[in-house]
Amino acid sequence: MKVSEMSLRGFLVSIHCPSEELLTVTVDCTLLPAARYMQLVTDLQDLLSDIDARHAAREARGRSLRARYRRVSFDQRLRLLKFSPFPSRIINKIKYIRYKAYGLLHRHCLVLTVAESGRYRENVFILPEASAEAFVARAEELDRELDEVRRFVAEFDLSDVQLLLSRYGVELLRYEFSIPHVRVDLLPIDLGRAIEEWAARSEAVRRLLQRKQEELMRGAVEDLRRRLEEVAEAMEGEARLAALERRLREVKALAEGLGLRALAEAVVAPLIEAARDPSALGGQRPSEFVRGRIASLFA
Repeated sequence: MKVSEMSLRGFLVSIHCPSEELLTVTVDCTLLPAARYMQLVTDLQDLLSDIDARHAAREARGRSLRARYRRVSFDQRLRLLKFSPFPSRIINKIKYIRYKAYGLLHRHCLVLTVAESGRYRENVFILPEASAEAFVARAEELDRELDEVRRFVAEFDLSDVQLLLSRYGVELLRYEFSIPHVRVDLLPIDLGRAIEEWAARSEAVRRLLQRKQEELMRGAVEDLRRRLEEVAEAMEGEARLAALERRLREVKALAEGLGLRALAEAVVAPLIEAARDPSALGGQRPSEFVRGRIASLFA
């Protein structure tokens, strides 16, 4: 079966996570003489390091998130100081949650294409219908992990930072710090059904939908190819085949859930068999097998 004969279905999905940038402040030090300005930078670095040390022992949920020394960024010409007055432990917690959230996308979804707008690039992901409930539940769990950050931010005393700045005649403006919720957006997509429905109504619309499906399908297959080649190359080394078989079964379930059952059977199933019995591919290297089978889907 060719790529053009398969039908793609699932949810277009995106996940939105708060950024640590929400906890940064910018103060204008333009009126300070250069020497006085640089002394403020040094003193502020020392104070932020002291804040880190004071709060480093209180780890989030017992998870070891090592506090890192944070430099104060500054523009020498404008003399603007941008920094976060909060401990690195809190900043790192937000980064960690965002890392885990985007890990959800790459573990449960395939990349269809890359949306571009100027210099901005964003992957477009598709999620199998069967995974939607668990995906949303996990995103909600991650959001609850941010509750500790929200409480800490609401109660944190900024007086030490304000006092230091006031000694230099610099004012920390009133900031309203808030951490928004992790948000998931789902958009159902079943292009195969849409193509069937429009076939009797408008050939022009049907052709457009068919071309779009083939375009998105190529992106999905390309993402699968990258994943399978990574596993196939590991199979040729000294990796544990049992662990690789589990990964292959996950990829197979992902492909089947998105309507790519033919690909799952033609490419992934033989690899699973080869993970149990290396001779199952008839002497062909797993990476060569993957490249050859994937190429045949586009022939």
